[in-house]
Amino acid sequence: MPLSARARQTVTGILLGIGVGTQGWSLVNLYSTDSPDSAFLAPAQAYLEAALALDSARLVCLGAAPLAVRRGLDAARDRRSFLRAVQSDLHLRHSRHNGIHTALFFSAPTVTQCAEWPLIVFVEGGPGAGHIEDVRLGCAVGQTAPSPAP
Repeated sequence: MPLSARARQTVTGILLGIGVGTQGWSLVNLYSTDSPDSAFLAPAQAYLEAALALDSARLVCLGAAPLAVRRGLDAARDRRSFLRAVQSDLHLRHSRHNGIHTALFFSAPTVTQCAEWPLIVFVEGGPGAGHIEDVRLGCAVGQTAPSPAP
């Protein structure tokens, strides 16, 4: 049974839309790149994993400075559930570079105890060769996110 002219136009429009959409998506993927800072995400996750395991030797092997080792272990002892929640939903959102030093601002969308930046990591050196100099939890115990305006 032959298709009516209207049905042929509809099918042609759909196929054309799919073709154009596929070509557009290919161009977006061709010219998109990961942020160079995304290479810091895996070391930050490894750091949190070692801290939660209370494994100071592993923290040192990861290149964490003594201050970062102490802060990670303290946070894992004092705020274990918070640190675990941050680790399970960690996203690198922002970074600031100053020569060889980088401040990495991580968010964890499921963590609602913080107004912003539940984890800030200070690194000396570049991705892959950097050393974690300091780590700070971006919110104090008991701090809550601000209530939305009515």
